[in-house]
Amino acid sequence: WALARMGCSAPSDLMAALLDRVEHEARSFNAQDLASIFWALAKMSHHPKSDLMGALLQRTRVLSFDAKALAMILWALAIIGEHPEADWMASLLEQVKREALSFGARDLANTVWACERMGQHLEPDIVEALAEQVEQSILFFNAQELAYTLQALTKLGYVPGSDTVLTLLAHMRHTLPSFNPSALANTLWVLAATGNNPSPDLMDALLKQVGQRLPFFNGQALLNTLCALAIRRQHPGRYLMAALLERLTEFLSIMSTQDLFAAVKAIATIQASVAPFFSEALLEPVCNNFSCCT
Repeated sequence: WALARMGCSAPSDLMAALLDRVEHEARSFNAQDLASIFWALAKMSHHPKSDLMGALLQRTRVLSFDAKALAMILWALAIIGEHPEADWMASLLEQVKREALSFGARDLANTVWACERMGQHLEPDIVEALAEQVEQSILFFNAQELAYTLQALTKLGYVPGSDTVLTLLAHMRHTLPSFNPSALANTLWVLAATGNNPSPDLMDALLKQVGQRLPFFNGQALLNTLCALAIRRQHPGRYLMAALLERLTEFLSIMSTQDLFAAVKAIATIQASVAPFFSEALLEPVCNNFSCCT
C-alpha cells in the first residue's frame, strides 16, 4: 500500500517476493488489509498471477466489509480487469446492498462505475438501493463524480429523477470550466439518454467547453459525445462537427468494430455536413471491419 501511495515502482524481484508473501499470508488478512492490497495492485497497474488472485478472492468470501472497503475492492477489480465468478460477485453485492446507506459520494461513484465497467448485471433492488443513496447524497458529489455516477447508473437501468437532474444542471452552471473531457461527454450522454433538455444557453456553454477541450478527448469521450448529440438529434454546428470528426480519425485504428459502427450511426443521425471527410476517413475502417460483423 505504501509503495502504491508514494507512486514507487518496486524492482520486479522485490515485487515478486512481496506478492509471494501476500499469497502465503492471505488467510490472515482482515477486511481492511484486503481492500488496501486490491487498491495497491490497481494503483500499480499490476495484475497478480491467478494463484494470488484466487487466494485474495477466496479470503473475501469469509469477511464483512464496510462501504469504503467494498468500493475500493470493486474499483480495483475493474481497473485490474479481473472478472470474478458470479457467485463471488453476488455475495459481495449483497454486502453492497446492506451497506448502501453508509456509502459516501466518492464510494458510490467508484462502486457504480466499477459495476458498469465490469459489465456486471445488478439486480433491480441493488440498483435501486445505490440510486436512492446517490439522490440522498447528491449535494456531496462534485460535478465530475455526479456525471460519472449518473452515466453508470443510467447504463445499469436507472432513470434519474427530476431533482437529480436539476442538481446536475446546477453543478454545470457553476463548475462547467472545471469539467474534464470525460465529465463533459458523460454529462451530455446522461442528459440525452434520460430525455432531459438543458436551457439553450447552458447547452451552448456545454458545447463551447467541448470545443475548447477537444484536443484532450479520448475515443470513448468522443463516441459518447457523438451518441448524445445523435440521441438529441442536435447538430453542434459546422465547425465543431468538423473538429469532432477530425479528432475522431486519430482513434479509428484502435476502435472496436462495434464502436466504429456506433460512430457512423451517430454521425449519420446528426447529419454531418462534412461528407467528404466523413466518407474517406471514417467509412474506410468500417468497411475494412465489415467482415467482423454479424
